[in-house]
Amino acid sequence: MPKKRFSQSDSVEIQLNQVSKIKTKKKNFRFTPKQVQLLGMLLDPENKIIFISGAAGTSKAQPLDAQILTPDGYVDMGSLSVGDFVFAQNGKPTRVMGIFPQGKKDIYKIKFSDGTYTECCGDHLWHTTTSYDRNYRVKKSGEVSRQKRDGSVKSTDEIRNSLFVRGRINHAIPICEPIQFAKKDLFLDPYIMGILLGDGCLVQKTSFSTKDLEIVAKVSKKLPHGFVVKKMESSKCDYSIVSEHSHVNKITDFIRDLKLNVKSAFKFIPNEYLFGDIEQRTELLRGLMDSDGTITNNKTQTASHESFSSVSIDLINGVKFLVQSLGGTATISEPKQSYYYNEDGDKVLCQDYFTAHLNFNPEINPFSLNRKAQRYIPKSKYPPRRYIVDVEKISEKECQCIMVEDESHLYLTNDFIVTHNTYMALYGAVEMMSEDPEKQLIYIRSIIESADKGLGSLPGDIAEKFDPFLMPLYDKLEEIVLPQDVANLKSTGRISAVPINFLRGASWNNKIIVADEAQNFSAKELITLITRIGEGSKIIICGDTMQSDIGKLKSGFSPMMNTFNDEESKQKGIQTFVFTKEDIVRSEILKFIVKKLEEGDFHV
Repeated sequence: MPKKRFSQSDSVEIQLNQVSKIKTKKKNFRFTPKQVQLLGMLLDPENKIIFISGAAGTSKAQPLDAQILTPDGYVDMGSLSVGDFVFAQNGKPTRVMGIFPQGKKDIYKIKFSDGTYTECCGDHLWHTTTSYDRNYRVKKSGEVSRQKRDGSVKSTDEIRNSLFVRGRINHAIPICEPIQFAKKDLFLDPYIMGILLGDGCLVQKTSFSTKDLEIVAKVSKKLPHGFVVKKMESSKCDYSIVSEHSHVNKITDFIRDLKLNVKSAFKFIPNEYLFGDIEQRTELLRGLMDSDGTITNNKTQTASHESFSSVSIDLINGVKFLVQSLGGTATISEPKQSYYYNEDGDKVLCQDYFTAHLNFNPEINPFSLNRKAQRYIPKSKYPPRRYIVDVEKISEKECQCIMVEDESHLYLTNDFIVTHNTYMALYGAVEMMSEDPEKQLIYIRSIIESADKGLGSLPGDIAEKFDPFLMPLYDKLEEIVLPQDVANLKSTGRISAVPINFLRGASWNNKIIVADEAQNFSAKELITLITRIGEGSKIIICGDTMQSDIGKLKSGFSPMMNTFNDEESKQKGIQTFVFTKEDIVRSEILKFIVKKLEEGDFHV
């Protein structure tokens, strides 16, 4: 896949969903990443009221060479295009809806407790649980109980400044669900492949060693038609896989085609098997663990520890990938020297070996061999988890960020690390109406104007008088959807408009309410607005404190937004979102103007 080149631009491109019930124009739209960040907040059904203050854009980026997981394996971040598929935290493919070039940025290396790491910029977003979240306790009726807290989204800079609390690791990120790669058409069963990689001899023929007749029986049952397991006459535990009716062994030919006819130090898991579906990868894992995996239990039989050892680092890395792709973690230890004593009692050195210490998804038993499977104790109370142990500034690189369609807005980077992306406000509003054909949009503005003319001076009834104030709404809608669809939305009543001072007695169910120019609303008007909310509705209140037509002292926007800017409000679904002067995209001169106005403390 060729790399897509971007210039260092303040704006980004989004391609809207082509399957929406409201037909979008077949074009890309340009927005800044901070505008996109709003999408997650707007689409979250738990959020009922959102205050938005200020201008427009910020970046949540990874380097162009960061590895992103796709259905075809890992690719460079810089090679992704709109419409490509990556994987979300739930293990399912999700479409890339936006590509956002960020230019050169300071890059940080994020290191995790299992030895994995990834790279991103300082304001890249992560969903983490903190030590406080994980140890949160509630006292009720004199009894103290632990309650699960879901954590929150934080930037790399926030995490870097709060890595440890009272000497303990603070931040943990979620582990991905098993990845749903497509099922592969495999000539040789994945379990047999696992046995051969673990305890097989593949250089000249296809054979394996085991003392467990249960493994022999399972391999025999899973062989392709016409093949059998035959015990070698000169050995107590060595078995060959042979063809019953032909001198040509197609399994041996298959092994050679995969370039697996190698010595133990050069074994690896072929991609055909690494990227099989969940059932195929689980069977591959069980073959590996039944043959060469170990399990130890603690004295109280309350926990077990699993590991896999090999002289091949490629095989060890393949096992690590396999376990991670099934929702677990793996930590590889430093190589160790192995040896044995010969008949004369002399110590004979062997090849160094590597060990992967494994922590499995508690819903998957990594063994099928009874003597191991019965000893396995899933870690249900303390499931696999990655802790952030270090954030180190390492370089400056060209970066970009992506928006994914999945509602979690989480996608997988290298080593199946779950990371956050950005959102788009305008796309979110259209998507909400597209998904629910019954949902209506109500647009609200103040009748106050810069020219100090009220509605009374305009001709017509209230709808006709207010229509000129709707032009910004219609202009924006016609940039997103076809003009005839805008007309249809108006004629069917799915779009309507009300002046802020005409709200008394209103009650809104299943509505999207967009309150524009809210810096011109008094506190009394805002109270009237937010107390109209009903079931299934969402109120989005947009304002710019620098452009109030009634003066800062009379405007209720900032005081109201500040009132609800706390954790208690967030838990109730009331969110605040602030754009600063750094986010202005219209021009550099406008940034300068805003800066000077702020310094001058003008009450305009």
